[in-house]
Amino acid sequence: MKKYIFLHFTSLIASLSNGQTPDKTYELDRYLINPSKKTVSVQQEFHEYRDDGLHAWGVRYVPDSTINYDKTTLFVIGNQFVFKEHIPQNWAFLQESDLKTLRIIRIDFEYNTSLCRDKNFLYRNSIGFGGRFGWQFIDLSGYETINDFIYKKNNELYFLTKDFKLKKIGNIKLHIPTLTHVMGNYFTDKNGLYLLGGYHILTQKLILGKQEKADSIYDKSIRLEKIGNKKITPIIKRDYFIYGDKVYASGYFNENKPLPINVEKMKEFEFKNSYSGNQTTFFLADDTHVFAIKIHPWHDFLDNDFFDKNVNEWQVISAGDIGIYKEDDGKTLYFQSGIKQGKPMEYAGILIQKQNEFYTIDTREKGSVQKFNQVFIFNFDTQQYETLDLSQYRYLAENLWIYKNRLYVNGLPTKEKINIENLHFIAHHNIKTNFLTDDQSLIYVGEGEYGTLGEGGNKVSVFGKRIVSEVDFSTLKVITADILTDKDNIYIGNRGKGINVVPIKALELDVKIFTE
Repeated sequence: MKKYIFLHFTSLIASLSNGQTPDKTYELDRYLINPSKKTVSVQQEFHEYRDDGLHAWGVRYVPDSTINYDKTTLFVIGNQFVFKEHIPQNWAFLQESDLKTLRIIRIDFEYNTSLCRDKNFLYRNSIGFGGRFGWQFIDLSGYETINDFIYKKNNELYFLTKDFKLKKIGNIKLHIPTLTHVMGNYFTDKNGLYLLGGYHILTQKLILGKQEKADSIYDKSIRLEKIGNKKITPIIKRDYFIYGDKVYASGYFNENKPLPINVEKMKEFEFKNSYSGNQTTFFLADDTHVFAIKIHPWHDFLDNDFFDKNVNEWQVISAGDIGIYKEDDGKTLYFQSGIKQGKPMEYAGILIQKQNEFYTIDTREKGSVQKFNQVFIFNFDTQQYETLDLSQYRYLAENLWIYKNRLYVNGLPTKEKINIENLHFIAHHNIKTNFLTDDQSLIYVGEGEYGTLGEGGNKVSVFGKRIVSEVDFSTLKVITADILTDKDNIYIGNRGKGINVVPIKALELDVKIFTE
């Protein structure tokens, strides 16, 4: 009978000629780089049968002799790290790809894509799943480039659609010198706002006695707003933009019309359904309207009357976390702590405060609402539970909140001292990365476990390698939601290893990093 063993070598360079441990190695994606020995080792899968009858398989690093360390270039595109010598075998690149003119037009890690172009092609690259597949190409042969989103061929104008196609604009008058992309298929020039390439209208119809939705498609470009001599600069947000005093949502049905919502009273909300693959619904609300502009199958919880009015006055205490749970009395909620833990089926999930009252929203039951009388939170300084003081509470993200000048992670205060007043997410196009900063340190809060210290009420969360200092924030740029760079380093957020800091100069390589 055969026996099996799985081996995963994540920090080993195999077959070193002198048998010594390398002076310093740097791990970047599937590469291990040793500047002092000028070697690059590549991660490879292996299967082998041993003399003792064991079948071993896993991954290991093997030196790559094809890479000329003194002449190579390491390209960083999204979360893909690739050496020049490996590009011919990497099907993500075409033979005609010109890396000398390649640049990033737009990074959109909400959908895990980066939009790129060189002199020959437009590229849309998946920056999820290791970045090793999901590339799409548009051949620009025969097209004259007007700007990154507008092209001309045979005296006809084309625009780059949100579906990554070049589509004819049609018979609409545009001021080409000032025509700029807003988001999706929305464009603006000095004369107004346009929706190019067509639109669809969702309507409610009575069919066989039941209200059903009907989708009507109109295949023409239209002007949405006409302006005179005044200049309007769109304010671009996540999945929507503000044009003057109007709101347009690129992912919303009837996108040819502004949302009937009051910009002055509008507030954003995002809730997570932890029972359905952690999907989220992102919506806007004023005092009389609620619009889900990023729709998922479970968004029907918005049909509950609870969402009708004054949603913009809500204070979110939990947007789908597992850090707050229900007490047996059915009237009380507790934040978990080192001395009080809940059970998975008792977690409250979405918790909001509405007009001085607390409500949980159960997404499993299409938005069923339950009212609670009290919410208690553990105060680390007094070592006691107390009634939640909302004036001292700030919600950051899933299982991350601030209470009385302390940052809490998974219900436990952090060991490391953080400047709470300055703490905020690093964002790109108004979408959060997985990095926080207090303008002194960089903190990675992506997936993975946190360390802990202490027992009972003295138990704390430990960032450990998830926090680094000496970052040049003046030159910090976003590569992906999990990868940043400044003039000196690349910062790679890793599920199991915190922040992997890679000094660019220490690699002693020609490194070309693509950022927007």
